Amino acid sequence: MQQFKKTYRALSIIMIMAVFSISWNGKTGESLVQAASSLEKPVLKAASRTSATVQLKYSKVKGAAGYQIYRATKGKGTYKKIKTTKELTYKDMTVSGNTAYSYKVRAYQEKNRKNIYSSFSSAVTVNRNLSKVTGLLASSSANGIRLKWNAVTNGTCYRIYRSNSKSGSYQYIASTAKTSFTSQNLAEGKTYFYKVRAYTESSQVKYYGSSSNAAEAKYGTTQSNGSYQQQVIDLVNKERRAAGLSTVTTTSKLESAAYKRAEEIVEVFDHTRPDGTSFYSVLGEYQILYTACGENIAWGQRTPAEVMEGWMNSPGHRQNILSSKYGKVGIGYYTVNNRAYWVQIFTN
Repeated sequence: MQQFKKTYRALSIIMIMAVFSISWNGKTGESLVQAASSLEKPVLKAASRTSATVQLKYSKVKGAAGYQIYRATKGKGTYKKIKTTKELTYKDMTVSGNTAYSYKVRAYQEKNRKNIYSSFSSAVTVNRNLSKVTGLLASSSANGIRLKWNAVTNGTCYRIYRSNSKSGSYQYIASTAKTSFTSQNLAEGKTYFYKVRAYTESSQVKYYGSSSNAAEAKYGTTQSNGSYQQQVIDLVNKERRAAGLSTVTTTSKLESAAYKRAEEIVEVFDHTRPDGTSFYSVLGEYQILYTACGENIAWGQRTPAEVMEGWMNSPGHRQNILSSKYGKVGIGYYTVNNRAYWVQIFTN
């Protein structure tokens, strides 16, 4: 009996010393449980991020009942638990596109009504998201509907989406590293709607910027639709005959130069081109010889009759139309978001 008591006392002393030693080293109660855990540390990866979400995935840990996900704002280092889940993926939908985040995850199992935790995974960081695409323009061209937009900083690629209605479902159709794209295989006379968003990949994380505002264009109202161009020429000649002047003709090069200018006045509505040169520098680009030239521009008129009426009621424009110096004219007709832009270039 005495021998049993001594043994019990010795065991008690050893257990107390063990607890004292652990407490002296500054371990918390939760850390003690962690040290006793046999759970493996999960491997965490960030799959993708958008302006509103971060998609995470992590490896399955044998014996785990679930996983706890922690997040910190990058650079501040304070991790807070944001989710407990049994799934092996998690989409964080409480993020801001302008903020970078770091994540950690740990596995847990329940034992004797207590949670036992694995070590935390290595931290994974996602950077601030790409900016929204701006300046998207859609216009009908000879080959399809042409799209142009502004570049996004750090965007290495752009994904293009198309819909049959502004509020409808937009389907992915193509990617490009450029800031322009021509949508093809379209139905004549049909209106299409487009959105574009920037994309890049960094440290195996895919970043998707917000989609642009929708831009629309009706296919077929283009330079390839020669009826509007010819109608303008016919109306010009009608006015010239009434004034006792010779009629004007056109050439394919002059039509191409005028169409180029119609594209440009969308960006800068002026007789000075976007590159700062005068309008007539476009003639040299198409190897057009001349000793006299003039230009009329307009936007918003829906038909050849409307635009000609506007020009004829303006003294400066009327002077170009009725000038005896000119014998040729090129007509540019270009639409962006269903708004028409018109150009006449006259040469001798």
